[in-house]
Amino acid sequence: MILVWIFILTGAIWYLTFYFTYGKFLQNRVVGAEEKRLTPAHRNFDGIDYVPANKYILYGHHVGAIAGTVPIIGPTLAMAWGWLPALFWILITNAILGAVHEYLALMASVRYEGKTIATVTGNVISNRAKYIFLWFILFALILIIAAFIIFDVSIFMLRP
Repeated sequence: MILVWIFILTGAIWYLTFYFTYGKFLQNRVVGAEEKRLTPAHRNFDGIDYVPANKYILYGHHVGAIAGTVPIIGPTLAMAWGWLPALFWILITNAILGAVHEYLALMASVRYEGKTIATVTGNVISNRAKYIFLWFILFALILIIAAFIIFDVSIFMLRP
């Protein structure tokens, strides 16, 4: 039981460290986020598509998006090699990969009136790039699903 508390404390320190160092660097130097700038939900409020969200609900949605692969890979890793690698997978991928990706994608969308990343690509590069990006998303999702299936099946075959 004490190991669980050690891991929780270590995880809290890990996330806080990344938040106050790397997260603040991304916010201030890369994105240039400003508190006074209105979001598209406030600027384009229509009660249907553009509605300001409660910050706790919005936070929950983003945590869910960041943790997308964790419910699939985490338990499989735990079955194969124990819980420690699975917990490290959660800590490392959420802080380094997931949070950065979600934050930058969210801020790019906010800067372009809440549009999708494919639409942002079309605005920044070209309309052709938008459609290439949409095809890339489709094939990437197919590959991700296939990788999850192969990963899970191979673990189940190793340790039935």
